[in-house]
Amino acid sequence: MAVKKKMSYNKFMKKFFLGLIIFLTDLGLKKITLQIQPDQPLISHWLSWTFFANPALAFSLSFPQPLIILTSILILLILIILVYKKPNYLFPASLIFLGATSNLIDRLLHSFVIDYFYFYPISYFNLADGLIFLGVIFLAIKIYQRN
Repeated sequence: MAVKKKMSYNKFMKKFFLGLIIFLTDLGLKKITLQIQPDQPLISHWLSWTFFANPALAFSLSFPQPLIILTSILILLILIILVYKKPNYLFPASLIFLGATSNLIDRLLHSFVIDYFYFYPISYFNLADGLIFLGVIFLAIKIYQRN
């Protein structure tokens, strides 16, 4: 019989607070990037701080903006329902929720997502994308551990 580990409230709050700091940092970097539109190498030519108005989804998948916005809102609602039904998914779901919310705010304000890092030769991204990525990885691990 497998022993289930529950995350303590304090441990969750520390992790959530870190996610919230990343969320707020992402919003701040987006504002600065939009204002100054930098083009600055950070690590040689491999990683740059630059402005990219991204109208598409991950991997440059292009869909009409109203469809992307509606889908984003539905995903946020599904995450809320998931956490309500499965409280042990709270941490990974909150990372996805924070990242998706940041990118949704961009789409509502600008009709595109503000990406500010360029990882050569792969893609443009922002910290919100990192939150979503980590949330999906942690959620997959939780689901795998459950089975």
